[in-house]
Amino acid sequence: MVAAQRQTTAMRARYFEALMRQEMGWYDEQETGALTARIDDDVSKIQEALGDKLGSLIQFLSMFFAGMIVAFIYGWKLALVILSVTPLLVAVGFFFTKFMATAATQGQASYADAGSVAYEAIGLIRTVVSFGAQRLELERYNKLLDKAALVGIRSGRFNGVGMGLAMLIMFCTYGLAFWYGSELLRDGEIDPGDITTVFFSVIMGAMALGQAGPSMTSFANGRGAAVGVFNVLDRKSKIDSLSEEGAVPEKVAGRIEFRNVTFAYPSRPSEIVLRNFNLVINAGDTVALV
Repeated sequence: MVAAQRQTTAMRARYFEALMRQEMGWYDEQETGALTARIDDDVSKIQEALGDKLGSLIQFLSMFFAGMIVAFIYGWKLALVILSVTPLLVAVGFFFTKFMATAATQGQASYADAGSVAYEAIGLIRTVVSFGAQRLELERYNKLLDKAALVGIRSGRFNGVGMGLAMLIMFCTYGLAFWYGSELLRDGEIDPGDITTVFFSVIMGAMALGQAGPSMTSFANGRGAAVGVFNVLDRKSKIDSLSEEGAVPEKVAGRIEFRNVTFAYPSRPSEIVLRNFNLVINAGDTVALV
């Protein structure tokens, strides 16, 4: 947990630094509220995955392997029969984790968009009220929340189906173990005590593997949250404002000139704001542009 705290603290600092490096055109295509929400919400999910959940996963995996070793020592035939069902559990866990990672990414994107709308509406509340747009902003916010709610409901349903399948396979394994154990006991290949030892060793190991599920879910959520964070961290700005390359003049005295400037915002490239714009501002002039 100490290591996770250090990692995420450094990650927040690096993320904020990366935001400060980006050129202005990139911000025109981004939602400001979504960018700031990632510092708090997404990085917290990454911290959860790197912290106590990682320790729990190591604990439960150790229990699983220890149980398997004991089971094979006391009755390898019975242990193999019980483990024959393990691929089904692994398949269910694999698809469950993959779906949860996708759902986490979609959910984080929806909540980030909703947070951006709230950030803009509250930050420009005077403008919103002056135009009587309160209901419009509410509808925008609720629409994005409904999208996030649908993702959460779908995740919950899939979670229930996944847990149901896992428990079905588990209880079928119980029946298979006691049936085959009685067959081995009748043939004199195993003692009653060894049947109990093998059975509970495998079951405890399987239960530990099941308890590792929430940790895997946290890893999936952290992985989904990390996508947006590392996309910003890895992006190379077209104009690096923090770069120390080049020369900085001690003073500047002169005139400013725009010569045949054509400009459009990156979010609306087809809408030309300036077309062949020319302007000269001499030193000491005061100029107003309307």
